[in-house]
Amino acid sequence: MKADAKPLKKLLPGTDRYVVPLYQRPYVWVHDANDPEKDRLGPYWTDVKETTDAYLERSRLVAQAGGDESRVAPMTPHFFGAVVIDQPIKEGEVTTQEVIDGQQRLTTTLLFLAAVTRMCEARGMPKHASRLRRLWQQDEDLELTGLARFKLSPTRQDQGAFLAVMEGNATTVGTKSNVMDAYTYFVGQLDEWAGDIPEGQDEAYFDALRDTLYEHLMIVDIRLEDGDNAQGIFESLNAQGEKLLAMDLVKNEVFRRAKRAGTGIDLDALDRDIWSPRFSDPWWRASVRQGRYVRPRAELFLMHWLIDQKGSDISATALYIEFQSIARKEMDEPSAVKTFLDRFIADADRYKSLDALAEGTAERRFFDRLAVVDTAVVYPLVLRLWRWADNGDISRVDLRTALAALESYLIRRFVVVPNAGKNYNNLVVGILKAIGTASQPVKEPILKLIGYLSESDDKTRIWPSDETFAAQLSTQKFYQAYSRRRDEFLLRVIEERLRKSSAKIEQGSVPTGLTIEHVIPQSWEEHWPLPDAGDEESNAQAHRMRRERIHRLGNLSLVTGSLNPALGKDPWAAKKAQLLQFSTLQLNADLITNPNYATTFNDSSIDERGERLTALLVHEWPGPDTF
Repeated sequence: MKADAKPLKKLLPGTDRYVVPLYQRPYVWVHDANDPEKDRLGPYWTDVKETTDAYLERSRLVAQAGGDESRVAPMTPHFFGAVVIDQPIKEGEVTTQEVIDGQQRLTTTLLFLAAVTRMCEARGMPKHASRLRRLWQQDEDLELTGLARFKLSPTRQDQGAFLAVMEGNATTVGTKSNVMDAYTYFVGQLDEWAGDIPEGQDEAYFDALRDTLYEHLMIVDIRLEDGDNAQGIFESLNAQGEKLLAMDLVKNEVFRRAKRAGTGIDLDALDRDIWSPRFSDPWWRASVRQGRYVRPRAELFLMHWLIDQKGSDISATALYIEFQSIARKEMDEPSAVKTFLDRFIADADRYKSLDALAEGTAERRFFDRLAVVDTAVVYPLVLRLWRWADNGDISRVDLRTALAALESYLIRRFVVVPNAGKNYNNLVVGILKAIGTASQPVKEPILKLIGYLSESDDKTRIWPSDETFAAQLSTQKFYQAYSRRRDEFLLRVIEERLRKSSAKIEQGSVPTGLTIEHVIPQSWEEHWPLPDAGDEESNAQAHRMRRERIHRLGNLSLVTGSLNPALGKDPWAAKKAQLLQFSTLQLNADLITNPNYATTFNDSSIDERGERLTALLVHEWPGPDTF
């Protein structure tokens, strides 16, 4: 960035024109005499008036010194704050620059200049009015119309009121507007100021006001250069304001390129009818968790979309810069702009639809289970597959096959491989490259995807086999190996499969609010003693094996939260009776009705039951040889 303090004559020269990007909020400065914290226009006017008074006083001292300015201290300019301006774009004879920050101050300044100009006209100071007008209006010779006639174009919500004020038609503003209120406030203050000028000194006072505005009100002009992150700069300068999303800057980039391409697209209609109805929905700005990210949905969508489009990983903190690199390539021709816009909007709609999939569908189940795995890195891949299915490049059967393969891969790996998610970014990028581009799949892309998942025996990529998956489920300390959420999830899946195993079993969703119950309790010594093995070493070995098995899958079930404490450390007969009376879960029906557990449930029972429950999970998530 380059920063330079400039008076208004240099900030608003010749044919320069400033445009407030669409992502910025409307004009909000107001005058509130009863609330100094809200009052922004009062201090603005006070600064102008006091600087003008200082100019008048210095002029008086110079006159006393016989016109020798060297004998009087130089005029101290008043610093009016800062503006951050993006790089200029030449549009015909006018140079357009976007206001990244400071639009409230800049808008206020042009409203004030218009009010001063008209006061000069009304009070017989046409030369002053003519000179001041050059600061806020383009030369008539340029034959510009509408907002293009003026050196600022505010955001869309304010354009009607701003245009009416600047054209001198303020009375035509039919609805309440902060723009109109600010202009009216300045008209009133200036009228009062002019009425208080001592008799015979009009010329001196109007000279002072004109010269103050031209020369002595300084604004720090900060200019962005190549590589500067406009989003990061705006957020740093507005840390206490509403967060600026990368999507807000994307909107501005899209509209700017559409305008520059001269596509004939009605930008107002595009904003009013297509863009704003979608992205002004609070759904997009709501922060949600996806894997390790907690970010607004608009940011998450943009991140996933960019990875899909580029086929490579990107920085989550540089989304706007990454989007610009794509826009430069794909919106360079007028004919490509609409195609690009249609694709982007369609993908946004597609992404939002994933949050409203029908309950009970394979697609909805995939995303519910993805949340348990706690990884979001597959979203770019899923977004691409969904686009292909919607466009007819792959079938819905192909889509569901791909989702089933991804689900199996992710579930099996979180069971078998510690910290399985560490290399998933590279995995997804590899798959994206293997199956084609964002718009064009290779031949048989689903087979390519499955092949990519199953081809490696590298531990960082391996898709666990049935044998490996089953061994890990049935022999590890299940209750201690995973989070409670994942333990409960796997047990719920078993419950769902047991319910589907017979048409005689009443179907329905598994209840919520369940907790994990150890069949043989964790403190088992009193009510679940081991038989005497005959010698101390054998008894010690039996105790070690009991402690090893106590947290295995075969010893776990689900019960309601209220039933869990009641079961406690009860012996098997009492616990079985409680489950028979109060539990409707098939996990517990299996315990109650299984003849092998009629009188006892012991270490061998844990092993046998564990193998059966494990088989259900192996069938739920088929291995790589099945696809």
